[in-house]
Amino acid sequence: MPIGTRLFAAVATTVAALVTILQAGSFQVPAPQTSPVFRGATTLVPVDVRVLDRNDQPVTDLTESDFTLFENDVPQPIRHCSKLSLAADQSKVSDPLEPAAPTSDAVALPHRRVFLIVLGRGRLQGISKGVDGMLHFVRERLLPQDAVAVLAWNRATDFTTDHARIAAVLEKFKQAHEGIEAKLTLRFSGLAGLYGSRDIPPALQHDIDAVFGEADGGAVRPLNRLAGSNADRVTDDTWKIARRLLGPPDTAAGDDTDPEKRDAALNDFVSANAQTMQDVGNLYAGIEYLRHLQGEKHLVFVSGVGLALPRGDDDVDLASAASNARVVIDYVHTAGAAMDLSHGQYTVENKPTGRGMAPAVVNTQEHQPPPSWTFGTARTLAGLTGGRFYANQFRNASITMDHIDAATRSGYLLGYYPADPRADGKYRRIKVIVKRPGVTVLFRHGYFATSTSTPVDVRAAMIYSRIAAASNYTQTLTAIRVKGTASVSRDTQPDVRVLLDVSIDPARVTFTDDNGQHAASIALAAFFFDADQQLVGQFWRRVDLTFDAARFTAVKRDGVPIGLTVVVSAPPKQVRVVVYDPADDRIGTAFVKVE
Repeated sequence: MPIGTRLFAAVATTVAALVTILQAGSFQVPAPQTSPVFRGATTLVPVDVRVLDRNDQPVTDLTESDFTLFENDVPQPIRHCSKLSLAADQSKVSDPLEPAAPTSDAVALPHRRVFLIVLGRGRLQGISKGVDGMLHFVRERLLPQDAVAVLAWNRATDFTTDHARIAAVLEKFKQAHEGIEAKLTLRFSGLAGLYGSRDIPPALQHDIDAVFGEADGGAVRPLNRLAGSNADRVTDDTWKIARRLLGPPDTAAGDDTDPEKRDAALNDFVSANAQTMQDVGNLYAGIEYLRHLQGEKHLVFVSGVGLALPRGDDDVDLASAASNARVVIDYVHTAGAAMDLSHGQYTVENKPTGRGMAPAVVNTQEHQPPPSWTFGTARTLAGLTGGRFYANQFRNASITMDHIDAATRSGYLLGYYPADPRADGKYRRIKVIVKRPGVTVLFRHGYFATSTSTPVDVRAAMIYSRIAAASNYTQTLTAIRVKGTASVSRDTQPDVRVLLDVSIDPARVTFTDDNGQHAASIALAAFFFDADQQLVGQFWRRVDLTFDAARFTAVKRDGVPIGLTVVVSAPPKQVRVVVYDPADDRIGTAFVKVE
């Protein structure tokens, strides 16, 4: 089992547990600020709405009386209606990203947009030059205060308003991605792709890391493999298809008996499935990456091959997760042409499921799912989240991104209190109607009615997410410079105690002025491994740093020293130290050998 998987199995699995961990220990940790309790009866539901005219231009002169809002087909009184209009604002460039707001602030208007560009598998330049379109968007269309990040394969950048940094990553991706894609396709095809490891080989991972390298001063963020609530069903359907392709041909069902054609069908299925599963995992990871940020967020998914999901319901599950997190998905397809989606219904075990890659794929000439399936998925993901599907209708991804830019600079923010106040965990469908003919109305189509019995600590959730992701990265992260030494205590005590001395470079830690003192708050985690790379201990703490002028001068020169004594279950051989600064979303790691 990979180290990262063992870490996730061993560390706290809920935010509440992490809050307890962060409060424990010998450090002086101030009590966390009280966060509001989310209760169904008092939860204001925000609905971000964009209205476009026949020329695809924003409609900006609507009032509250022009909107009718429904939840589960029941009209809801609109309790809040405000207009959003964004323009360039250099004074907001250095503002930090805001965490998800309490319910009382859920309808606060943003002063910036947040974009996550998810680069899917396949060749993305294609007919419409998808990567060039993203470069055009980042360089020429983003407002100076807009935050943007890029995610591809199993790596991502941090969110930043330094758009030149993101453009540099996109340029490297443009040069390298086709070569990397060719190697990935070869690695994850045929029987090796079906039965082999899902991990990317080290040599290929090196090529990916070079695209997301830190030579330009940006931080690279590893991704953990995520899946939706339907993951088991997707896996089961995938194996049903594979078993049919591997088994003897069913001539009654029309299976092709030519061995070469069946081998080609298997290779194409396994390769397409590997690409889809990685893209779906990255979409879920992207949604999670955005979830804890304030307000509406935008995920631009760039795909050259589309998503061939086993069942039509799978795309609805993914779209529901995005809608619940107020994440809009705009889907940019870079190859092929739009098609009529009205024909064709495909099956798994002869049961109608709508779109999806079904066993009937073995009968096709190209051994690939018809484009109507992948286009249907694209329309569902975009439509249900308040985004749009662009299937090369402009033949130029730069024009597509111009439309996305124009549509997201203005809009309306509605809010309502549900007539049904129960926090039953069920998905509630939202519908918005505008009393004006000929307009296109974009909005998220639902949310999950949930509440918690304890306050939600967004800061703790963010810390857990960032540290857990860093724990799964096999190279040193240097956005914060960290070093250390470790040794096993020679005391004759029954417990195994490790003496860990950590030094942190404060140059990239955010300090503020606190009554003449230099103050910062960071998170520190350490994971202890034995000779077999088994986790034998861990340590999580929030560390508050306060220095006067003289002491601050010294630590800037020598580093911030932190000494720890940690009890572990067995003698360790290595310690992974992770330092995270929530104020500026920077992270650093160090591998420390235990003497």
